[in-house]
Order: sequence, then structure tokens, then C-alpha cells
Amino acid sequence: MKLADLEKTGLSQETDKIIAQSKAAKYVIEAKEFYLRKNYALAMSAAARGTEIYPGHIPSELFLAKMQMKLGLATESLLTLTRLAEKYPGNKDINLALIDAYTESYKFNEARSRIAILSGSEVRNTWEYASINARLYHRMGDTLKAIAWYKSSINANPLNDNDIYQLAEIFLRRKNFDQARALLNNAMELDPVKPEYRISYARLLYEVEDDQAAIGYLLGLMTDFGDNPKVLGEIAILYYKSGKLKDFQDYKVKLEKLPTRDKALYEFLIKAAVLDERYGEVPKLSEELLKIEPGELEAMMTAGKVLFENDKYSEAAYWFKRLWLRMPTYPKVLYYIARIKFIAGEVDDPLDPEGKPELDEYGKPRLGALSLVKNDMKENGESDIALVFMAEIFVRKGDLVQAENFYKKAQKLNPKSYEALVGMADISTRRNNFDLALDLYKKAMKQRGDEPELHKKIGDVYRLLGQGSLAIESYKMYLEMDPEASDKGQIEKYINLMQ
Repeated sequence: MKLADLEKTGLSQETDKIIAQSKAAKYVIEAKEFYLRKNYALAMSAAARGTEIYPGHIPSELFLAKMQMKLGLATESLLTLTRLAEKYPGNKDINLALIDAYTESYKFNEARSRIAILSGSEVRNTWEYASINARLYHRMGDTLKAIAWYKSSINANPLNDNDIYQLAEIFLRRKNFDQARALLNNAMELDPVKPEYRISYARLLYEVEDDQAAIGYLLGLMTDFGDNPKVLGEIAILYYKSGKLKDFQDYKVKLEKLPTRDKALYEFLIKAAVLDERYGEVPKLSEELLKIEPGELEAMMTAGKVLFENDKYSEAAYWFKRLWLRMPTYPKVLYYIARIKFIAGEVDDPLDPEGKPELDEYGKPRLGALSLVKNDMKENGESDIALVFMAEIFVRKGDLVQAENFYKKAQKLNPKSYEALVGMADISTRRNNFDLALDLYKKAMKQRGDEPELHKKIGDVYRLLGQGSLAIESYKMYLEMDPEASDKGQIEKYINLMQ
């Protein structure tokens, strides 16, 4: 009996189930075809139709979640997978996909909790279990644990070229070049046509030999890879790093003339704009990249940061808010939103005229800088940067005891935190504890001796101590380093009074 005949008869629920499964499977095939053509919206739509026809169809649901994440819809992807995991709690593929999604979304605690559940099952003995642990710790920045898990994964599955490559990348960043070289050679043997592996090998040559060796290696790939934008972009970047700006510009023009608009092309153009300090082009280029790869959240962060660092706070806020809506747990997105609120003077949660929490366009209470940075630490853990910001907020609020506590916590996490040292020194100055202030400023000086503001602060302390000659010396250094300082007139008055 043909499938169409079975559908017409509707003889039994089992028959209907078979028909629905068959249709869902066809939609998965269609979705994968769209995915290969990089039409991610249609791929997600096809996968969604498969889940509608047969809710709980595992291949359809998994591919839908993959497309949701690809399009930057992290919340929706996690919802799809958690519902699926509730329906099929023992399914290995679903659990691994959910852990991956948690990891991609920076929900590390949730990922570890799900891994703990899997550790009591037979999945623990598979290479996939080792691989997913490796990816989690790699994302968390714990490279020692990542190395151990990658090695376990590779030992269990020596043909897993992606994990071999990821391990090589870690060794390359740690400047363990011999191990990186061996691993990259292995990865390239397993997949000779993957440009990322070749590019990493070129970066290795740049480190252990010179720029000519690295560029020559990539130029030698042109026969096999043609005008691959990833390879061309890397050649251009290497020319820039080696100071060959004309060659860099030539390859930039060559990339811009490519007939196809590729993700790698726009990634390069964004890097080139940052290198050339053409910051105004970054948001536009990021927008073009997002048309091709809507899930490229890093492009949103780059655009936001560039605008923020150039004091375009309202435009930066647009990009950070856009990113936050896609992935609320993205590192530092709440931090930057909080920074903008802080600059605007919105430290505490705003209230309406009746004293009730002011609501945003989604009907949720608007948050001030303090609440936002607390949420950031809750989602991504404490960092010295966030703790320093908390201290700055309490300085603004006039609570120096709380501020000092946060600066100390920041310094405990990162003893070399310049901002924490200067912050504690500023508090000591305000408390007239000048000896401690000088000691802290001088420690900060060892890290950033070229910071003009630091010389001014030291000059202020010496002036308050009545040590005129030392104050003048520091003030003159400040003005020499920053001849156009906004307080130049006041500093010159201090110098004249003390001479």
C-alpha cells in the first residue's frame, strides 16, 4: 500500500503515526538542504513544520533547536530542548544537545547539572561525554580541565578532528607550539579541506618562524582554496601585523571585490575597520554580517563596544539591548547596559510619580545600574571588572565602606587589577590616609606608568601633604603626557602657588 493510500484510509492511530513520522522526516531533510544553502530562516521553518506535524519527533525538534540557536534565538532553543528532555529524559542525543545549548548560552551551572545527571548513565563512557565536558570547560576559560577532557575524547575517538583542532588552538594560545603543530597536522590529515585548520597552522608558523613563512604558506593554498575569503582575510591580517600596509590594503580591496558576500568577508572587514580605526563603519558592517548570519551575536557586541568606547552611548545601548534580547546571559552585555545607565545617572531602579517601579515596553520594571550589574554577576559569576563597577556605584552613592569592600573583593580575584588599586587609593585620599594612598598609587604606577591621570592623583596627594617639589614634579609629568588636559589651567595655578 502506498503512503498516500494509507493517509486516505486513516485505518488506525498507528497508521496516522507512521504517516506523521514520514512527513516530519521529509521536512527534516528539507530543513537540512536549506541549512546547507545557508538559508537558515527557511531551514528553521521546515524543521518547525516537522514538529507541528509530529510533536516530539526527535530529529525535527533537535534540528529546530539547532536552527533557533543559529539564528541567535537562545531562549527559544533552550525551551525546545528542555521540553524535549522532559518528554525523553534518557535520550542521549537530547541530553547532549541540551548541554551544548546551555554551554553556548553561557549557562554553565545548568550545563554542569545536566552533566552530573549523565555521569550516572552509560553515556559517561562515550567520547561524546568527554567532548561535551571539554567544550564546557573551554567556554568557561578553564583550559587545564578542557585539555584533560579533550584528550579523553580524542583517545576514545581518534577521528574526531574538531576536538583535535580545539585542543591545538588551546596549545597555540598557551604557546606550546610543538604540541599544537602535531595536533594541527593530525586534524589536517583527517580533513584536508577545512580552511580553519590551515589558518591555524599559518598562525603557528607566524609564531615559530616569521610573517613571510606564514603568508607564504597561505599563498601556497590558493590553488586548492581559490579566493576563499577566510584565507584571503588571514593573509591580509598577517600583512597588517607585519607592518606591510600596502599589501594589507591590496588584499582588503581584493576581498571587497569578491562576487559573493560571505560571513568570513564581513568578519574580516569588521576587523580591518577596527585596525584602521574606522570605527564608524563597524555598526554598518555588523548589520551586513547579521543579514547573512543572524545568530552572530559577537558582531552585536563588537558594534556596541565600539560605539561605547567612542562615547556614542545611545547608539551603543541599542546594540547591547538587541544582543540582550537574543541572549540575556551573553558575557558583559548587562555590564555595558549598566555602564550606560551609570553614565546617565540612573544608579537605582527608577520609580514613577506614584513611587511604583517604572515599567519598560515589555511591562517589566526598568532597572538601574546597580540592579543590572548584580544580575550580570548572578548570570556570569563575579569578576574583578564587575566588582570594581559595584565599588564605583557605591562611591557615587557615598557609601565608601561598601565601595572599599567591593574593591578589596576585586583585588582578591585579580591582585593586578589596576582599577581596584586606584579605587582604593582614591578612597584613602578622601579619608586623608595619604601614606596608604601613595603606596597604592605607586603600585598602580608599576602597571600603567603611562597613565596621565595617575600622575595627577599622585601630585594631588603630595600637594595635600605639603610636599610642593614632589607635587610639582608629578603635575608637570601629567601636563607633559596630556598637554590638552581639561584641567590644565587649575594644575598650572597649583604649580605657580607652590613654586
